[in-house]
Amino acid sequence: MNEIYINEVVKIVELCSIINIPIIDFIKKLFFKGIIIKKHDFLNFEFTKKICKEIFNIEVKKKHIKETVLQQGTDLTNNVFISITGNVNNGKTSFIEFVTKKKILDNELGHITQTVLTYNIEFCNKNLFFFDLPGHQLFNEVIKICIYHSDIIIYIISIDEDIDYKKINELVNISKNRNSILIICLNKCDKKKINNKYNFKNQFFISAKTGFNIKKVIKKVILLFNTLKKKIDFTLPGVGIIINQINKEINISTLFIYKGIVKTGFYLCFKNQNVYIDNLYFNNKKVDCVISPAIFEIKETILPIDIFFEIKKEVFSIENKIEIKKNLNKKINFYLMVYSHSIACSIYNYYCNLKFDNINILKILIGLPKENDFNYCKNFNCMLILIGFNKNINKNVFKEFNTVFEFTEFINKNYKCNLEEIIIGKLIIKNIFPHSKNNKIAGCKVIFGKINILNKIKIYNNTKILFEGYITTIKKKDIFIKEVFLNEDCGIQIKNFNNYEIGNIIISYILKNVKNI
Repeated sequence: MNEIYINEVVKIVELCSIINIPIIDFIKKLFFKGIIIKKHDFLNFEFTKKICKEIFNIEVKKKHIKETVLQQGTDLTNNVFISITGNVNNGKTSFIEFVTKKKILDNELGHITQTVLTYNIEFCNKNLFFFDLPGHQLFNEVIKICIYHSDIIIYIISIDEDIDYKKINELVNISKNRNSILIICLNKCDKKKINNKYNFKNQFFISAKTGFNIKKVIKKVILLFNTLKKKIDFTLPGVGIIINQINKEINISTLFIYKGIVKTGFYLCFKNQNVYIDNLYFNNKKVDCVISPAIFEIKETILPIDIFFEIKKEVFSIENKIEIKKNLNKKINFYLMVYSHSIACSIYNYYCNLKFDNINILKILIGLPKENDFNYCKNFNCMLILIGFNKNINKNVFKEFNTVFEFTEFINKNYKCNLEEIIIGKLIIKNIFPHSKNNKIAGCKVIFGKINILNKIKIYNNTKILFEGYITTIKKKDIFIKEVFLNEDCGIQIKNFNNYEIGNIIISYILKNVKNI
């Protein structure tokens, strides 16, 4: 009897390759045993062991994963994680270009960083990992998370611009709370005469363009990191964040594990789904296990548009999309396909913080559109938009944008987004009257402003919002009216709401355009 070794969970495609049987033959043999499977399904160890013994006369044994990546030649205690942050065009990417001797900006559309990228160099027996972070406020959520999990924060300020002391104080507080170290680099000193008005702790005057003082900064990074005495954390479950995900010819995801370990055969558990890990790459080498803290890659596995994950042993579905809204009655439906995970997260946060009443983003996906994406847009009357790719990819695309900023400006300008709530009036429910078998009328009094039947309303119980919607009828002395004014009594009915309580407050409001972000 032949023997094979597999992980706790195995793909059918991988199993067929190991036992050297065509996939179609494998599926047929199980079908005749009353078992229906598909080629992309996963099988657990016990089930695989049983069917291989009964049908193929093969003994299946569990693969014992080596617990270490230290054999790869990297001492993980020497891994230093450095966030390079600052405002747009202050020299963050130029700083990394000088350190890594790589041309980075030429590959960024609009010559603006829109994607969190990682770069690695060895210096003074340390493995330095740089997070090149975007500078625009649309990426604030992603920026804060990367900074929060870094050992060293390098904040780059252009001496041509005013100093944001509020931002510096925020970074100082993060470094204190997270046992990390803040270094402030005052850039572009080759263009302007240096004066003595700056007095920050761990301060350097640099020129990212010429490389002036950058080597001194890196040496200071090493010295300060040695004072932190960072230790390897083997605690389970492991915890980490997605750094980036790009889908070109294949999907490549870059992840950072800052606690515990991750192995093939484990699962990345996100907020709404879990993803099976069938491959790991560390320092461009395929491995079975990665020990924190470390940056690693997963290939040909689509991750959700999320940031945090835990590492567990669970089984769930795999997707690469956010389905944000399913209300197809909106006037305009958008279907977005973006270049990277960072762009997807920034758009999602932007969309969730908008106040609007006439647009609907149905999906955000990473990668270029395929035939099924065009069919979806056609069937559900969606406008397909590409963000972060080269222009003129496909004539069926409604709009293409080089940068996420171009997209948000387009939305703000053309679709009355970024609206502000203006309260027009308030009602208090004084009585509740039965109206029909399933409906009630709320007897109300206007305590502020006026109420118009066309305006939107929110119903509050103390500070908790119970419902948002519209008034269907307003009655005053058995007469249907459209408006009711301060201190007047009326009876109202609200569309799709019937759970009135005495004392509830009803706020009537309109949405008004404010200045774009």
